[in-house]
Formats: sequence, C-alpha cells, structure tokens
Amino acid sequence: MVGTGYDNYSRDLALRGVVAPAQEAPDPVPAIANPVMEGPIKAAICIPTYNQAEFIGEAIESVLNQTYRDYDLYVVNGGCTDNTDEVVSKYKGLFYIKLPYCSQNEKLNMVFKFTKAPVCVPLASDDYLHPDFLAKTIAGIRNGADFVYVNMKIVQTGKGGQTGLDRIKDLKEFQKWGGYNKLLSGNNCGLFWAYRKTCFDKVGGYSELLFADWDFILKIVDAGFKVMHIPEELGYYRRHAKAASSFCDWNKAIPYCEEVRERSRQRRANAKHIGSV
Repeated sequence: MVGTGYDNYSRDLALRGVVAPAQEAPDPVPAIANPVMEGPIKAAICIPTYNQAEFIGEAIESVLNQTYRDYDLYVVNGGCTDNTDEVVSKYKGLFYIKLPYCSQNEKLNMVFKFTKAPVCVPLASDDYLHPDFLAKTIAGIRNGADFVYVNMKIVQTGKGGQTGLDRIKDLKEFQKWGGYNKLLSGNNCGLFWAYRKTCFDKVGGYSELLFADWDFILKIVDAGFKVMHIPEELGYYRRHAKAASSFCDWNKAIPYCEEVRERSRQRRANAKHIGSV
C-alpha cells in the first residue's frame, strides 16, 4: 500500500495534469518464479531513431563504452531525412537497419521479436547511458529479476524541450518503486531498463499507445514478472526542442493516460499472478 506522503504527492501531480490519483490494487499473489541465470548473458540493445543525427553519436558511444561487453547493438533508422547515415557510418561494431518511416515502437518490436539474446535494452537515440548501466542491470537479471530499471538524470540541451517530467518536483522521489498503486499513477520507472526477453515475448511487445513505455511496464507487472530498482543515475534523459515529447500537448494527454490504466485494470481482473519487487 502506498504511504500518505506519496498520496499527497500523487494528488499534487493529478492537479497539475500529469497523472491521476492512485487506486487500490487487488490483493497481491506470488509473482512468477524465474531461475537464476548462469553463464554468459548477451543483451540486445536497440536504438530506434528518426532525425536525431545531432545526438545519436553520443547514444552509440555510450553503448560502445559499456564496461559489460557481451551485447549486440542495433541502430534502426525509420525513414530519417537528416544526416543520420553519415553519423552512424563512423562507428563499427553495430548492426545498422534502414526502414521506411515507422514508429519507435515498431522498430523495437522488430529487433526484440527476432533476437536470440536473453536480455533486451531499449535506448532512445537522443539519450545515453552511464558506462556501468549494463553491468549493473545484467547483474540484477542474473540474480533473478525480470525487469530492472535505474534512476535517470535529466540533461538540458539548448533551449526548449518540455516534458511531463518538468512538472515533477523531485525526480528521484518519483522514481522510487512504490508497487502497483504508484505505477498506475504514472511511469515512475523512467526510460532506462533492461529486461528478460521472456517478458517481451509474454506480453507481446510494445503497443502503439501514446504512452507505450508506461503501458509496457504495466503489462510486465500485470503478467507477474519481478521488478528490480537500482537507485543510481545510470541513464541520461535529454530534454531538447526536437524531442518527440516536446510536441506532446500534456493537457490533452489525460484520456490516453486513462486508456493505459484501464487496460491494466482489465488485465489484472483476470490475472493469476501479480508482479512484485
């Protein structure tokens, strides 16, 4: 159950048009039990991109500079019209896929559906990772977690770039795991995760909802997978004028938020397992 302090915080966010107040969840039942992973664990890292040539180099380099080296890196160009080709061509050690225009979620689904790697990691092309991101999230998965998320630091680049996070007073407090009630109020897991491919396969990948990342996390928890939080800033979220989130009218986003919540409530009404920390 979420404490009183968060209840007040949630109501404050609701009044600001970011999230809706949390509702009571059904009584939890045991989560799915996953075995500890042994031996090498390869990660499939997917960077979907559309016209982010200015920033994608830093995203790629942040992967190539990981202290954990067992990964495949996929950069998926979904119809870019800028000089993304030129930037990506400078790097070796990655798979570069060019497609006609498609959504970010379609690019992620394409890579993660067919990868043989047991761990999936999505990374926006205008964000970047701490060098220890993979080492620490893979360690969590090796020890039994299904979905591992980390704290993120907001990086301002240039002028402009407004997101729903701008309305959150304390990002670190918001990113503390508070169970289903808190997650139903908003995506407090941020945007930097690593998870078992079995999670992706079980929930059917990413939807085409406006808040597909939040919907994906809720599907993971609703399916009974185990979530782990690493309270370290291991991901860097870039805020800038060309970010996709900058073009979202957050005042009109509330109906889409409720659609995500309602889908979760419907799933949980018939669930046999509910995820846990």
